[in-house]
Amino acid sequence: MPLLKKENEQLLHQQAFFYRLPTGEKYNGKAYLTNQAFYFEGLFQIRAAGVDAIEGIIEIKLEEIKKVERFSKYLLFNYLRLTLKSGQIYLFEAGLASTQKMQALLSKLHSH
Repeated sequence: MPLLKKENEQLLHQQAFFYRLPTGEKYNGKAYLTNQAFYFEGLFQIRAAGVDAIEGIIEIKLEEIKKVERFSKYLLFNYLRLTLKSGQIYLFEAGLASTQKMQALLSKLHSH
């Protein structure tokens, strides 16, 4: 995990995702779930005109999460939606990979 770990922070799960913005932009990267936060490390921006390398990390503290939802689109593409207490929504697409483990762990952790 290329992130600086906080005291007593433990990696619980990691998974490749696309982070989808409401504007339609899409970022390829990897999500990391620890016992303290959900991180997304962006690697590439995917656009119709090409692919750009990017650097950036989103950090969402578990106590900021209000709701965790898992759903499929067209019966194939799997998504994870995180709604924060502030109302902000983060949408992550896993493609054909399952989001079940990430969703189950997040649901369990954020409810404590």
